[in-house]
Amino acid sequence: MTSQDFIGEAPRTSVFINNLHHTTDRMWERACSRRRRTSYLIYQLTDRIREQARSHIFRSA
Repeated sequence: MTSQDFIGEAPRTSVFINNLHHTTDRMWERACSRRRRTSYLIYQLTDRIREQARSHIFRSA
């Protein structure tokens, strides 16, 4: 085998690993309500920070 044989392998492998990681996280969230609750609370906290940052944009006249 030459290096030419493996040119197309890396992208497919990385996509598979990313999909597997995402699927595993979603399965774990469904299985564990505490993790789902924690994920939601983190989302709420970061969403508030984004809203505050938007409302405090400094504009010079």
